[in-house]
Amino acid sequence: MYTHAFAAHGRLDRTDQDVVCEDFADERRVFDLASLTKALVTTPLAFHHEMTRETVGGCLGEAAADLRAELRALPIASLLAHRSGLPAWRNWWVCRTELVEGLNRAADAIDPRLPEVYSDVGFLLLGLVIERVGGAGLAAQFSAMAREQLGFSCENQRFHYGTRLSGLAAEAVPTAFCAVRQRQLVGEVHDENCWSLGGETAHAGLFGSGPALVAFLRALYAAPLGRELIAANTAARLGWRENGGGSIGHMGFTGTAFWIYPERREYAILLTNRIVSARINPAIGDMRRAVFTAFGQRG
Repeated sequence: MYTHAFAAHGRLDRTDQDVVCEDFADERRVFDLASLTKALVTTPLAFHHEMTRETVGGCLGEAAADLRAELRALPIASLLAHRSGLPAWRNWWVCRTELVEGLNRAADAIDPRLPEVYSDVGFLLLGLVIERVGGAGLAAQFSAMAREQLGFSCENQRFHYGTRLSGLAAEAVPTAFCAVRQRQLVGEVHDENCWSLGGETAHAGLFGSGPALVAFLRALYAAPLGRELIAANTAARLGWRENGGGSIGHMGFTGTAFWIYPERREYAILLTNRIVSARINPAIGDMRRAVFTAFGQRG
């Protein structure tokens, strides 16, 4: 089901009670965190730019001129909460469609009457807004925000955002053979849309080791920006998800997940490369539930 796994549970405000479980086939320790990117990169950047009460057009002004009116009218909060009416997914890699062109085409499918639809497309639009508001690529903005707002140095941790791991490639956990790229993916983002759009997208592209993820969650919890984000997501979904028992966090397609329990000041994470065995692997659900149930029952 997987060749590498890391699980941990502990307090967000102290380091002396961590419970760590590891199962590694070799010395590789850095995982493709997949959609954890949405929660840990894109959502903090949206809060950093104070855009959660704006619309796309309100954030961008004239810089939104190349976006269709339907996209300009969307509230940022609806993109974070997956309630924009945008479709769940579109294929950017077959025809190598440009991001804006693909987003404008997806606008044809907007249906505000739809219930919540988990949408990579919505986060791709959100990433475009953040790039234009911040005047730089997402990776550069994320690195600066983490350093300046959270006191967290991605460069000094096994935490990397982008399509290839470069210096950390030897530590990368393998994911799967990609039929599109015709190679086994090791240290290269699994998500095909992220890869085709350059590896620096708002829905995927973050890599990290288990200890680095724990350190980032603690840094987020300790910072005013992080506390604002956590409070907002405790009240409503704004980039993070709910998992019952008062926990909020996110899951990733490659076999990753994290949850925090704000009232108990606790975190729980599970990182695997379950994608190595198949795109669909029902057994990971049972494993994930068992791990987080056990962690959730800890005092």
